[in-house]
Amino acid sequence: DLGHVGQTLYLVATALGLGTVVTSAAQETPFETLLGIDGTTESAAYVAALGLPPADHQPQHRPLGA
Repeated sequence: DLGHVGQTLYLVATALGLGTVVTSAAQETPFETLLGIDGTTESAAYVAALGLPPADHQPQHRPLGA
């Protein structure tokens, strides 16, 4: 299920002109503390960042049909 959520995040971010990065290689404890979860019965499994890309960013994809 996390893969589906992640792919949707990338699609929506791209449509909105945002950059995103997703990782599962993060120290969970700071995120769990921020979210107020205990890390045992609930835990952070997926971390994503969203933001505006730098002004000089050149997308690495081409629109369909180009």
